[in-house]
Amino acid sequence: MWTEAGWSGRVELPAFTGFRDARGPYGRLGRASTRGAVNLSVAAESPLRATSPGRVSAYARFVDDQAGVAAAVAEALVRAAPRLSAVYPAFPTLRSVAEVREHVGLHCVHVRPDRRVGLELGCSWDPEHGLGVLLSGKRVVALGSAEVAFEA
Repeated sequence: MWTEAGWSGRVELPAFTGFRDARGPYGRLGRASTRGAVNLSVAAESPLRATSPGRVSAYARFVDDQAGVAAAVAEALVRAAPRLSAVYPAFPTLRSVAEVREHVGLHCVHVRPDRRVGLELGCSWDPEHGLGVLLSGKRVVALGSAEVAFEA
């Protein structure tokens, strides 16, 4: 659906199958695992222009390498676990991709004005603020609360 703020819809991302369902309010996690259906948000360039070729290209690269992205996000969370457990008392022990899948779920893919892709995820340790991941290609460049995914 197109609005002046951008385009939004639902997409199927098979590489994210098996992560927790994060379709609740503000990306809250459900009990079941997802089949890869997530929200997509593409910020408008202007009220008269839906998007640019650069953003289309960024999203296409993300979709083409979604399996690599899913693995990179899980690996980044495993690496960041010591730092995150110091900030979040409820942070779980994460030692593998399988353990990450039990605690996070992809809520929304954001194609940002700066042509980067952000992932807004629900997580078990902070249901109010969630988890945000900013990507450069399939490399994780920032990890924090959900707004990391969509704020410039």
